[in-house]
Amino acid sequence: MLRTLVFVPGLLTLLLVAVPASDAIQALDERSLNLADQQISAYIREVFQDREGSYWFGTNGDGVARYDGTSLDYFSAEQGFAGAAVRGIVEDSAGSLWFVTDAGVTRYSGGTFTNYTDAHGLRDTDGWSIFIDSTDTVWVGTMQGVVRFDGTRFVPFDIPRATVENPQPRFAPTLVWAIYEDPEGHLWFSTDGEGLRKYDGQSFTTYTTADGLAGNNIRSIYRDRRGDTWFGATTGLTRYDGTTFHAYTADDAVADGWVWTFAEGAAGDLWISVLGTGLVRYDGKSFTTYTHTSGLSRSHVQSIFLDRDNRLWLGCSGGLYRFDNGALINITKDGPWPEMKRTHESPLAAFERLVDGEWQLGSESGWSQFDRWQWGPGKRSIISQTYGTDNEGAPWRVLSVYFHDPQQNRIELLGMHRDIPGIGRGLSEGTISFDGDTAEGVFDLHQSASPTGNAAHRKMALKWSFTENAHYIDTLLENSGSGFATLAEWKRVRSDDLTPLPAVAEADAKPSGEFAAFTPLAGRAWRSTIESPSGEAVRIRTQVEWIPYVHVIRARISTQAEGQEPAAILEAFLYRHPVAGTLHAIVLSSDGTVYRGSLSINESDELRFDLRSTGDSRVLFEIDIEADKPRSRVWSVEQTGRRLRWDTTHHHD
Repeated sequence: MLRTLVFVPGLLTLLLVAVPASDAIQALDERSLNLADQQISAYIREVFQDREGSYWFGTNGDGVARYDGTSLDYFSAEQGFAGAAVRGIVEDSAGSLWFVTDAGVTRYSGGTFTNYTDAHGLRDTDGWSIFIDSTDTVWVGTMQGVVRFDGTRFVPFDIPRATVENPQPRFAPTLVWAIYEDPEGHLWFSTDGEGLRKYDGQSFTTYTTADGLAGNNIRSIYRDRRGDTWFGATTGLTRYDGTTFHAYTADDAVADGWVWTFAEGAAGDLWISVLGTGLVRYDGKSFTTYTHTSGLSRSHVQSIFLDRDNRLWLGCSGGLYRFDNGALINITKDGPWPEMKRTHESPLAAFERLVDGEWQLGSESGWSQFDRWQWGPGKRSIISQTYGTDNEGAPWRVLSVYFHDPQQNRIELLGMHRDIPGIGRGLSEGTISFDGDTAEGVFDLHQSASPTGNAAHRKMALKWSFTENAHYIDTLLENSGSGFATLAEWKRVRSDDLTPLPAVAEADAKPSGEFAAFTPLAGRAWRSTIESPSGEAVRIRTQVEWIPYVHVIRARISTQAEGQEPAAILEAFLYRHPVAGTLHAIVLSSDGTVYRGSLSINESDELRFDLRSTGDSRVLFEIDIEADKPRSRVWSVEQTGRRLRWDTTHHHD
């Protein structure tokens, strides 16, 4: 039976102002010894900040503690939290927190702790890693292997054993220290002595020291903004650029040390915890080590965490620390705590300065470009449409979508384009973050046809710098293997006078190719009525747009109450992946939920979508185009089968 306890959480959100330090680390051990009784715990294994801004601290014997802006509260067996040692904390898209502990898995949702043990499918209650993938599925690594949550209980996921000479596990070769999903959707599992396993959905690939890893006992996995993946082993550090593993040598500060955990700072520097060495910072060129002279001789850093306001926290065997204005401050039960402000500001609030008007740039050769930005539903996403002409006046266009991923708590970028001078056609996928008056993003550019005529995968970056409200500097960079180099830099100027849109060629005016089935829908607004869960009739308005220069279908669904303006609730983008060749759909909702999935079109021009949300709910959406009265149906897919949620006929305005 599941054990539960209900309490009322504070709904607070964090606002911090300090900037993380680079090298002014003060002594940790002396403070820890003098303030031992005041420390939050002798061992802080995990630091985490939830979507409301509250901090959670996983300890190695005192359960979990939470600071919500008002008080520091502890939750252990007495309060219904089963574990004493907390080894991982994650949050799903619905806002539920999951903890992996020495007593199994605990979920906190709606003020309730729910504990899962071997009676609920865990292979072993001694849990060591937890991860939520892009479909919002919870994965757990235990002493006896991996399990995943199916919505009700945990089910086993078998990983084949590897043949490794002299494996030397710390505990057991079946232990999985870390789980990670790469941008292609492949799952990686790091083991206790038998290297890495990569699962592509059908089969496993094993990587060991024979492939270039620094060790076969891999404690941690981390992907940085540049797209490199880092593996921390008990015998050193390895970087993977997507093709080659690079193990660092005895000349580097991390060689031969037990690399425990990672975090990336606001400036892109990588912070690394190395057992026996201390804290190491990597700036992309060299390593800086902080050892006994910095006070780290007996304070092993067990967790490094960058919060949403770019402040770095360290969970140590000696207490909790935070960088504050260039100094490392010991945070005890009495603080000092950061100011927490009650606000539910959109994660994309920094984009506000871009909305309205138009951002323009041009060149003497006649090449021009201008951007228009608009909010998506609920200000949880933002759309940028970039128009331009080449030197000969031929038009081109880019559609970019920025949205908040609640699972990863980051802003993602999806850019779709066909023909851009010097770049070609393709799809951009990556992340972007704002820091004051600057923004920085990295993305993968997938091209079906590069300027040289060959398919390509390019690692790109962009930077924005706002020097004043009326303009900003836009820099485009590319990493060809030896670091990012600037390709171009432009100054964009705001204008309230909108440039006339480029004319659409007659051949492009209607959906074509596989999107031809949308022809009866595109360019129109459709109305329908559905029944709400409370039984009330709700009027729905759907606008379908064909964006010719990018070959993308865009649809916006709004609700409209009597006497009020329509309120957008969903926005969908349908596109073809230039490399995979498959049709994709992404749907953004006003409550922040993100749906991703596939689109199929049968011979009768019936449109079918299979979507999964970041909350792991699965939705099937079907449209039958029947003359001027298309019919749409929506099913939710549950454990007991499909349940029809929406069945309505649409009429055009």
